[in-house]
Amino acid sequence: MMIDFEDREPAPHLRWPDWAIIGLFLFGTASGLIGYGRTIVKVAVDLFNR
Repeated sequence: MMIDFEDREPAPHLRWPDWAIIGLFLFGTASGLIGYGRTIVKVAVDLFNR
């Protein structure tokens, strides 16, 4: 099922500039990786301190 966006204009507040989308994506990915890395470090420290 394909949705064609060409024939109808999106609402003005839904129109995002490319840099905002890319920035949000990179920010979300970076914060996700940082959270994941912190979890790994915490588990490794817990195992090491046993």
